[in-house]
Amino acid sequence: MPVSFTLLAAIALAADPGAADDAFRPSGVFAQARSEEVVRLVYPNWDAATGITRDGSSWRAHLDQARTWKTPDGERLAVLLGLWSGDPDERWTTAANGTLFCDLVLIRRAGDRLELEARAKRAVPCGGATTSRLDLAPYRMDERTLLLGVRSESMNHGYGEVTLALFRLEGHALRSVFSRVMETSDANTAGMPGTSATLTVETHPPDPSVFRVVEKRGRIEVVERWAWAGTQYLKQ
Repeated sequence: MPVSFTLLAAIALAADPGAADDAFRPSGVFAQARSEEVVRLVYPNWDAATGITRDGSSWRAHLDQARTWKTPDGERLAVLLGLWSGDPDERWTTAANGTLFCDLVLIRRAGDRLELEARAKRAVPCGGATTSRLDLAPYRMDERTLLLGVRSESMNHGYGEVTLALFRLEGHALRSVFSRVMETSDANTAGMPGTSATLTVETHPPDPSVFRVVEKRGRIEVVERWAWAGTQYLKQ
């Protein structure tokens, strides 16, 4: 069955960035956090009254999504955010091949303060025909390590796909260690089913987990195994 895609609009942070309905929904130790705090951790010169970053340009900060991520080492706030210009149709962090990107950020709580723990610049596409959303399913690499997921949905002339990217926290960096298209659809091909894939984590302590990916197109089923190869997951 073809996958149906809904392209979600960006959430603009202006005079009252905390009013964004679905973008900012922290819980747990971050329940009292405010979106202004989060944006200012990443863009210290951000002006809450105007949304402008005051970095010598007219860029305005926007927050696409923030959710509490529970890990073996405690709770963190996972955030997708970036910049846009004064024109909401000109969203930007850095463009490549016509695709726009967002930064992926992890924030931790230290007492009564929020601290920026890690940041991956231009980590995922998040503008134009692509929308990215956090995927906080328990992608467990080993007993002490969870991977942070982001699913990116895109549509181009009737062809759509969903890509899953998994990121590993390494010190103050978030590094992509897995990426695969998980769903496809083609509105231009009548009667042709799209593909749909599921990922299952096979744990093998103390070794890194193996990912089992099952992709289906109609009655056809393909099974893949992805194993840790020292720096990333590779298909075997």
